[in-house]
Amino acid sequence: MGKNLVIIGGGAGGASTAAEAKRNNPSLNVTVLQSGKFAAYASCPTPYFIGDMIKDANKLVARTPEKFRESGVNVILNTEVVKVDVKGGLVETKDDQKIPYDYLVFATGTNAFVPDITGTDLPGVYALRNLEDAILIKEWISERKAKRVVIIGGGFIGLEMSEALKFAGISTTMIHKHTLPANRWDAELASLMLEELQANGVEFIGDAEALSIDKGAEALLKVTTDKGAFEGDMVLLAVGVRPNAALAKSAGISIGRTGAISVNFSQKTSAENVYAVGDCCESWNRVSRSWVNIPLGDIANKQGRVAGRNIGGKPLTFDGIVGAQSFSLFNLECAAT
Repeated sequence: MGKNLVIIGGGAGGASTAAEAKRNNPSLNVTVLQSGKFAAYASCPTPYFIGDMIKDANKLVARTPEKFRESGVNVILNTEVVKVDVKGGLVETKDDQKIPYDYLVFATGTNAFVPDITGTDLPGVYALRNLEDAILIKEWISERKAKRVVIIGGGFIGLEMSEALKFAGISTTMIHKHTLPANRWDAELASLMLEELQANGVEFIGDAEALSIDKGAEALLKVTTDKGAFEGDMVLLAVGVRPNAALAKSAGISIGRTGAISVNFSQKTSAENVYAVGDCCESWNRVSRSWVNIPLGDIANKQGRVAGRNIGGKPLTFDGIVGAQSFSLFNLECAAT
């Protein structure tokens, strides 16, 4: 009998690990445990699904569990792993399954950062973390016939959502703690983005801190800031993400200074036969010569292929990234390395 490979997480990194490992060693018994309703889906286009540029959620799913099974990979949805026993080679799920492994891969992705203010649990307040969130957001907008959305945060997700919502005929107010959007980029570039936002009717409130979310008077919700109050039919929390490394940490896996799982150039963690890929782990930045955490789908895919090759017996290394990022913003194509 072949050895057991268990992958926790079925996003870009987990799915590519499964496919590559099985391709290189068909005798492996590969199981992917995914906590949500979808696996192998594209996260990057979810704002455009919400904005109805992409109308069918299934268009974002690269491969269904049925297709995976045809290639010998068992994908189990709606299954949350709550414990990993590294010494015993076991993972334990929320519904008390105990699954043995010879190789384990953490592909647990990120968690959305939720600001420490009141009202984040109110109906109509969302964070966009995955395809399930995108479906719920789109349903809320449609059922409420939303006319205005308040976005807290001016990073990539907030910027892309402002464009997607404009396409759907919805106005946006963006509340951002910095003077310019996309504050990780140079001010010269961010200034152009701000001009593009304003030219397309986006209300940008910079240098503002959100203090609370409450029920609104004219609209459903009200966001109170230190620069006034702004109402909308929905509030989107887009203030960033954090690597989802809690499960690995509880199993005694080493965590890097970024808060993500430490790996080497083969995607191996500090534990024997345990790997990590994608947004939950670190990458080597070839420019700064340091370990960083940059949650992007193309990085996750590459790391997954590397881990899959190594588990499948055909060694490969992932030699790092240069931090390339790109997105569109109305009439701008924004890219930097």
